[in-house]
Amino acid sequence: MLKDGPFSIWVTGKAPKGRGFALDPRLRSDCSWRLEVKGTVKTVAGYVYLRAKSVALVRREKNDTPAP
Repeated sequence: MLKDGPFSIWVTGKAPKGRGFALDPRLRSDCSWRLEVKGTVKTVAGYVYLRAKSVALVRREKNDTPAP
């Protein structure tokens, strides 16, 4: 699941890993990274899903701090 403020979307089809990185969603420290996910958005039973075609790690902004 990706979350930005009050908004979230379920991501399916690809694990949170790519060239040079592999994140574990069970680890809080891995959940602080920014990801770029490209794919197709679908709504099923009121839930919004993103069927991922690609996942990339995005460089953190200078003012970003990891979650404690």
